[in-house]
Amino acid sequence: MGIYNQLKDKFIMKDAYKDWENYRKALTDLILTNSDMDLSFNKSRDLNETKSIAIIGAGRCNDIDLARLADIFDEITLIDIDTAALEECISLQEKNVKEKIKKEILSINGLYENDIEAFCDELLSYVRKAGRKLNKKLYEEFLDEMLDDLNKKIVTGLDFLPERFSNKSYDVMVCNGVYSQLLSMYSFFIRSVSKSVSDELKVDVSDIDKTIEIKLSKINAGSIPAINKVLIDTAKKMIFFGNEFSDNLKVEGAGECIDDIRKNYTQEEIILKWDFNLKEKIFYDILIQIIKK
Repeated sequence: MGIYNQLKDKFIMKDAYKDWENYRKALTDLILTNSDMDLSFNKSRDLNETKSIAIIGAGRCNDIDLARLADIFDEITLIDIDTAALEECISLQEKNVKEKIKKEILSINGLYENDIEAFCDELLSYVRKAGRKLNKKLYEEFLDEMLDDLNKKIVTGLDFLPERFSNKSYDVMVCNGVYSQLLSMYSFFIRSVSKSVSDELKVDVSDIDKTIEIKLSKINAGSIPAINKVLIDTAKKMIFFGNEFSDNLKVEGAGECIDDIRKNYTQEEIILKWDFNLKEKIFYDILIQIIKK
């Protein structure tokens, strides 16, 4: 098993579907209630037009009840970069739900699984090759170069993002819990390697976490407004953004999305409680921002 697949396994929550039952119901209720109340949406139903919804970063869809969406929507498009997660999600649905689902492998920030894998392999290879010759200055300089290259890939990807969505149109779009995950694997892997460097090579890089956090925050701040605009332009009737929220702590990626929407768009807000991991007693407030056309 490669480094990236090991990393993916760490992010899979085995009990997510069970733990998230209340959250899944609340979020699905919110989507369906707002969709059904929207007058233009009801009008399209009367005209027998196809009613469509797209879920960005769908993954295994542990947070949304696809069977309930299928009662109202004719087409459900699941968008993610993780093919295995989408296929697992679809395989668990009833036949009448499967018939309405389309899957699409698409990244909103231009980074795909092969990019993550290449990043992990490159950093690990560098550290192994440097060995005992590695010092803090060399390590930070190499990380700086890698993150600069990562940002360039994102900028290039954003140049093509409007084109990728130019032929798409959905009545409703949902982008929930996505922005905190855009760079989370990169962040997690860098921190893991840094800990190994400190423990095994006895090189003190204990302050690297804060530096990485600042750099990744800047990358997100530069890309998220452009991503938001494309998604909002693509939604015909409404779009839901859901992000981890705290008055005291800005979650990487989530905070930049919340700030951009509050600053630049007219929106409604509601906070949902997310029982993220009952075993470890991890809970979040999720700020849902609804933009209606």
